[in-house]
Amino acid sequence: GGLLRQVSTSFVGPQAEQMMRQIHADHLFLGVDGITLDAGPSTPDILEAQLNGLMVSAADEVTVVSDASKFGRRSLSVICPMRSVRRVITDSSISPETVQELERMGVQVIVA
Repeated sequence: GGLLRQVSTSFVGPQAEQMMRQIHADHLFLGVDGITLDAGPSTPDILEAQLNGLMVSAADEVTVVSDASKFGRRSLSVICPMRSVRRVITDSSISPETVQELERMGVQVIVA
């Protein structure tokens, strides 16, 4: 339930948040619009960021799925800090420096 966000075809808002508070997940795969090492993954929609944050809280493990072009981009709403992310799956365009910094932060990097 919730409000349908047409752009991402996802539900957001208080009803979706209430439902998410009652759910547990072993693993969350999270697509994002931007990701910076200092702020973390982000999205342009505030309601979506709030719901995504609840999804992160409900999961034992979080994997961010993001193409390399999203690194260094920060959208309006931060979803969670990088310390909440266990691994990142990205493409081979990611810079070696970014991979090194993510690994230094304890984030596993999978280049596919």
